[in-house]
Amino acid sequence: LMERNIPRAAIHVGTDKKSFSSQVGNEAERRGWDEKRYQLKNADIDKNNHYNYTRKRLNFEIVKDGKILPLGSQSVPLHERLQHRLDELGFKPYMDAKRPDQVSRNSPNCTVGIIFSGDHDVLNRLAFGEQKLNTSDPNADHSKVVLQKGIYDWALDTYRFACEKWGEENVIGFDVHCDETSIHAHVQTVP
Repeated sequence: LMERNIPRAAIHVGTDKKSFSSQVGNEAERRGWDEKRYQLKNADIDKNNHYNYTRKRLNFEIVKDGKILPLGSQSVPLHERLQHRLDELGFKPYMDAKRPDQVSRNSPNCTVGIIFSGDHDVLNRLAFGEQKLNTSDPNADHSKVVLQKGIYDWALDTYRFACEKWGEENVIGFDVHCDETSIHAHVQTVP
């Protein structure tokens, strides 16, 4: 009976954004992230990061029609996909009259980032089953860890929910990170 009361989902909605940088997109998709980049991210003591390079290969993304791919597989980076969708919609940000190279503060928002996660232990069971691993140790060797079907099912359910809410054409990125302490999915949408 207690098992039913375990929290299973969490949603964090970031602030609406007027723009979206390639740097933010590259982090979500782990583009250009080599072992040295992981070490640099973990060296930032203020952020208490726990990125594990040996679990990078476990990250994945979900694309149109619910197809699962390794993270960063799409040839068009996230920030460019967002711009393509904005172009399709005819979205033009208001530029600042005093600084023509910057977006005005009263410009409409063009994107919203959402993070889906849940109970740490539940998601770890879905992802890793009975495999024992310490997700808070960035230096642990998890090169033999295999993702279980449960985490793909969770991610597909979450992807379908996002598509029902905002339209599949407006879900620009759906990136699942299994290389950090807690498993989560970054969803980038056009509002």
